[in-house]
Amino acid sequence: SLAAHFQIARRRIHSLDDERRALARQVDRRINEIFSLQELSYVLAESLQSERIAGQVARYVMRFLNVEGAAVALPGADDGTLLVAAAEGSLATSLGIKVTDATPSLLLRANSTERIEVTNGNEREPVFLLPGHQVVTGAAAPLRAHGLTMGVLAVADRKEGTFSAEDLWLLSTVATHVAVVMANSRLFEMVRQAKDEWETAFNAL
Repeated sequence: SLAAHFQIARRRIHSLDDERRALARQVDRRINEIFSLQELSYVLAESLQSERIAGQVARYVMRFLNVEGAAVALPGADDGTLLVAAAEGSLATSLGIKVTDATPSLLLRANSTERIEVTNGNEREPVFLLPGHQVVTGAAAPLRAHGLTMGVLAVADRKEGTFSAEDLWLLSTVATHVAVVMANSRLFEMVRQAKDEWETAFNAL
């Protein structure tokens, strides 16, 4: 009947409107991601110190991924341990703690597997993002560049549901970008130290 065809057409129109709004939200998110990554690039370019870079990144990902907390762990001593060099929000109390094999955590697992480790609240056993910090949702991404892992970026408890594939893609992109900046920072420090040693030796002669 005409009324039935009218109802079908109206449902199709509503469906198309929903698809259009969903696509518009995706476009807006991508634009925000591009601008945010550009903003992060400018911020990271202002410093060559790993600890300062770690602090800037923790604040950035906490705001942009809309999570309760964020932390960056960097290599500590030569014993293979990690030290939490920056921590914000709900992870602030973890600042300065040492992450060892003695305490299982997502952060340690990401460092070992060299890939993103994530929990979205579907595990039966409690999940710890950092030693002593249990989470419902959390993710940890290794900071890898030039074949080396230079630390781990971790985020805790997303405020709006679970981590989506887009969230994890953004986390991975940020982690890779940060790792490259840190690698360049270490290279710069090595060159500066070598220059100082050469100048000292030359002056002694």
